[in-house]
Amino acid sequence: DYYYDPFNCPPSPPMGYPRTYNALEVLQNWPPDDTAPPQNNEIYQGLCVFSFQHNSDGDGKDNSDNVNNYHDTLQKIMTYRAAEVPYVVRDDPEVLKTVERWGQPDYLKELLRNDEHITEY
Repeated sequence: DYYYDPFNCPPSPPMGYPRTYNALEVLQNWPPDDTAPPQNNEIYQGLCVFSFQHNSDGDGKDNSDNVNNYHDTLQKIMTYRAAEVPYVVRDDPEVLKTVERWGQPDYLKELLRNDEHITEY
């Protein structure tokens, strides 16, 4: 058996990554019809989660720790990508810009204007 913290993964995928779990064990731990997290706080997580926290001090300046963390995270992502294994990316600054733009109520309406668009052929 091997262990890695999915929220602080090693620089490259460990042997046997991603960790898999028995489906019955997962469902017994957290039944699909129960929305409350399990009492034992155990959640079966096998995929690494990489989170960008670039410039998280909020002062508008890049300090060296933030820049290093950003580059370290990016390097890990590229390594896992090259290994062709699944992973999760959170707080990607480029994706967050897109989310903000698409979150505006009139964004799609402005994008489409009054042009006629079809959804099927």
